[in-house]
Amino acid sequence: MAQNLWLVFAILASVTWGLSYSFSEKLMRMGLSPTFVMTFTGIMYLLVCAGFTSFAGHIKQDIDVLLKGGTGLLFLLLFVGLTQAIGSLLIYHSIYLKNATLTSLVEITYPIFTALFAYIFFKEVQLSIWTGIGGFFIFFGVTMIYLKA
Repeated sequence: MAQNLWLVFAILASVTWGLSYSFSEKLMRMGLSPTFVMTFTGIMYLLVCAGFTSFAGHIKQDIDVLLKGGTGLLFLLLFVGLTQAIGSLLIYHSIYLKNATLTSLVEITYPIFTALFAYIFFKEVQLSIWTGIGGFFIFFGVTMIYLKA
């Protein structure tokens, strides 16, 4: 079971994202702006993650790694935080402008970009023939949604 825990976590994340997007759309339809919803969820994100980090006892270890990693590690961490924040802001605005279902179905193309950026920046090939075929179907599905929505 432990070797498949990543899959369980990924599926649970999908369920959680589905709940979040559905209810976020409802909040925005009730008059809240995407940036307010994102700000509030950011506060919740901070509290939940700080709690888990503290409970797991990782704070000292992570700060030590960060201090030893120098400015390169700090800039990489800032870049990841910035891209996460911008991506979240964009997804909330997309939900606001259209709806949670179509937005999430288009957003699912991100694995294609993950593979592309892993290759461009790290020279890692993380695709097999089967994951490539899956990526093609994702892209094809998004094209169908765009043409027919």
